[in-house]
Amino acid sequence: MVKKRKKHKKIRAYQMAKQLGISFKEFQQYAKDFGRIFRSAQNSLEATLANELIEKIRLLLASSQQDNVEKQQDNVEKQQDNVEKSDEMSQNNDNANQNNKIEDIKESNFVNNTSNLDSYSLFSVDEKSSDQKNIEPETTQVLIQFNFHHDKTVVGDTLCVCGSISELGEWNPENSLQLDSTHWPHWIGELTLSPNVEFDFKLLIKNNNNYIWENGENRNFVVLTENLPLKGTFR
Repeated sequence: MVKKRKKHKKIRAYQMAKQLGISFKEFQQYAKDFGRIFRSAQNSLEATLANELIEKIRLLLASSQQDNVEKQQDNVEKQQDNVEKSDEMSQNNDNANQNNKIEDIKESNFVNNTSNLDSYSLFSVDEKSSDQKNIEPETTQVLIQFNFHHDKTVVGDTLCVCGSISELGEWNPENSLQLDSTHWPHWIGELTLSPNVEFDFKLLIKNNNNYIWENGENRNFVVLTENLPLKGTFR
């Protein structure tokens, strides 16, 4: 009796890339770093080995993203330090100019009349210059980019971002942000927000007046002064 050879389940490269929410080219480079060469998106790997590779790349992506967040926080702290130093230097310059004005007034009023030195008095001068202005820093707007993958759309479908802020419709799908399909299956869009704004959002498919929301919990994002593109896959 001839035993049938057991077939092992295999996962193709493009499927692994899709699970990670990255392009095949990105997946190809990460896999190469772990000693796996995929020359085509159709190349496959035994399921056990594929899952191990996916987990390694996922950990690498998480570590990389954490490093970027820490760098962004360092940049924010440096910017704050620079602003404080600039304010301090400006204040010192104002004080120096003010002191020079006081000395000029003293000198011009001293010995104008040498016969009346005993009656000489200094003019009082305000500590603050009358032309001193309070300058409020302008609020810097930050560009937020959306780049989400969805290849199950049909003609008439539009991938949208709907969320808790007015720019994303405040959970009203009719006012959601519509993404551009020029680079289908990647849907791309952008908006500008102030730093430190936090919002929840979800993806949805819009076709005329019909809406299909993605599965899962709400996504969450906090705006920093520098941001990586918001990437992912329609769930």
